Amino acid sequence: MKETTLTCKEVLSRVETELKNAGIDGFKSDARLMVCHYTGWNYSQLILNLSSTLSTDVAEKINEAVERRKTRVPLQYILGVQSFMGLDIFCEEGVLIPRFDTETLAEAVLEKCKSENFSTAIELCAGTGCISASLAHYGNFSHIYASDISGKAIALAQKNIENLGLDRKITLIQGSLWEPFTNIKADAVIANPPYIPTDEIEKLDKEVQNEPRLALDGGPDGLFFYREIIKDAQDHMNDGGFIFFETGFDQKEAVTKLLEEAGFVDIETKNDLGGNHRVVMGRQKLRGSAPKNPV
Repeated sequence: MKETTLTCKEVLSRVETELKNAGIDGFKSDARLMVCHYTGWNYSQLILNLSSTLSTDVAEKINEAVERRKTRVPLQYILGVQSFMGLDIFCEEGVLIPRFDTETLAEAVLEKCKSENFSTAIELCAGTGCISASLAHYGNFSHIYASDISGKAIALAQKNIENLGLDRKITLIQGSLWEPFTNIKADAVIANPPYIPTDEIEKLDKEVQNEPRLALDGGPDGLFFYREIIKDAQDHMNDGGFIFFETGFDQKEAVTKLLEEAGFVDIETKNDLGGNHRVVMGRQKLRGSAPKNPV
């Protein structure tokens, strides 16, 4: 693909063929995204420019991207960006890629925010910072504190919130779970923690296995981080605050039980657009409130 006489249509066709032959699912979508990214065109412009000749520089960049994608490097790491809640989020190897399904978590917080008037929030396991960025951009939060154990994730999240002009509304803190939040409380606690059972990781798609294991491994049953977060969550929540979790498709009952055992009430769940369970949320019982069914 280094010839300067290749048209956009020819390059697109060749990319599709190479990715298909390499066994890449969604090869047509990947091909379009690659060509759009390196030409700077949106999809409509791509269609209008199919007969245009691509420069050698653009063709070479596309070719390099194709070779990396054929080795199952996630496309988001190759292009360096992923859309999340309509925002462009920078991605880098070593940090979990934002998922479309995770938008369900952000949407659940924003929806509850309308009735509960959240002012502050804490996000654990923040990764790229995509959730906090979405909440700060679309919500009425006065401030959000976001943490991650990974220094690389914190650096990338800082890059994202600065790029989106949200650095005055979000404070990033590096540390493990509640460790860096000694004197911080908030109205809402949000987390998309690692929740894949350890033995299941090797069975995941190769693309997912190229993401950091630290952000995937939820312990033997996938519930380790939920237990650790829930155990001390109420010490960091304002009275009557809410907690929101993304969970695996089959973890709704288990996480609901953990919240109930810890004294959370008004438990709700939410499915993603694919109909799979995705979110569990609950309210901290108001201090001093009587039980619903006193003995």
